[in-house]
Amino acid sequence: MPFSAGQLIGQSVAFPAIGDFNNDGLLEPFGFLNQGDWTFSLTPSLALDIIVAGYPGRVNRDNRVLDLDGDGNLDVFWNVYSDATATGSFTLILFGDGAGGFSRVEERPDIIGFGETIVAADFNNDGLVDLYSPVYTHLLGVDSGYLLFNEGGGVLGDNVAEDWNIALSNLPAQYRVEGAQGADVNFDGWIDIYVGSHLFLNQGDHFLAQPLSTFLFEEGANLVDFDNDGDFDLVLRPLNLGPQLLENVDGVFVDRGVLTGSEFVGGYGSNVGDLDGNGWQDIIIGGPGMISIFMNYEGVFERLDIAAAGSTDFEAMALADLNGDGALDIVGRADNDVYVFWNEFTQGDVVTFSVLGENGEENQFGRSLRLTPREQSELVLARVVDSGSGYLSQGQYDLVVGLPIGGAYDA
Repeated sequence: MPFSAGQLIGQSVAFPAIGDFNNDGLLEPFGFLNQGDWTFSLTPSLALDIIVAGYPGRVNRDNRVLDLDGDGNLDVFWNVYSDATATGSFTLILFGDGAGGFSRVEERPDIIGFGETIVAADFNNDGLVDLYSPVYTHLLGVDSGYLLFNEGGGVLGDNVAEDWNIALSNLPAQYRVEGAQGADVNFDGWIDIYVGSHLFLNQGDHFLAQPLSTFLFEEGANLVDFDNDGDFDLVLRPLNLGPQLLENVDGVFVDRGVLTGSEFVGGYGSNVGDLDGNGWQDIIIGGPGMISIFMNYEGVFERLDIAAAGSTDFEAMALADLNGDGALDIVGRADNDVYVFWNEFTQGDVVTFSVLGENGEENQFGRSLRLTPREQSELVLARVVDSGSGYLSQGQYDLVVGLPIGGAYDA
């Protein structure tokens, strides 16, 4: 079996988001510390329980990992999923201490409502990572998502989503926001966003909205070049179905259907990554007591189900090389249980890119690159640094790229 059965590593109130919280060179999910021996300490998760206990009305939702204040330690932006009138349920910002804990907690009572998948990226190209936190806008009390620019020193400014044309006000309930992702889709140097049946193209001072020809409800959304033609396509997770492929044809997403047809597939969430290092991006979705992987063999997908004993429906998955073997493992969440599926594929040719800022900062979330093999120029690989993607999840920062053929590549 190319993946181990799901290993329960503990319980957490957080969704899967990957980083190195104690600066020891090992990656771990938010709420855990990687012990380096395929086990994880629960100490941070217990500390999170203490933090959220101070907000008895809080309903935890998505969490995005980034160095918000530029001190070299990872911080967390953590939204909520609750009615706007709920007492004590609002966004928190946790500032990391570099040892796996958090030195202080900042409250943002102005960021409320039924929050969904957060996107972190430098939307105005000032070298600081900003946040976009979408929210249901069909309910009373909240009529806009949240776009917050980083003003430096850990300060996030006021909401400018309406000014930047990405409020998604009054989006109907049947098309409400769920999944989201940031990427430089058109390779113009500005980070764009897909959310709520819209591709928002960044114009430098506002977003230009390009709605899908038909609005679609999903429980996961990924921008991914699944056919290696150099353009970002779209993978959606329809409710109770498998992955739905929308191919980018001259800048328009064309529906190519659901890989499982009309077959019922419970669970939530989606993510993408090259799990076997063959140069073609695979698709992962949550299922009932398992995850389903759709292995990509040069554009032909084959389904692989991996069980996790005793688990319920998986709802979010993140990818990261947790044991340093060069292969992307899968972290999955089912209710509050967190599982690791260890990747045991024999990897092909794999290259890891660390896309860094001017001074070595990990602030290039959503940056895209293209790779072209010199011996087969019709293949063009479009890849992106994870800004938060799929559904309530965030993979590792470094970009792992499998190479479909040997030889030299141009970027």
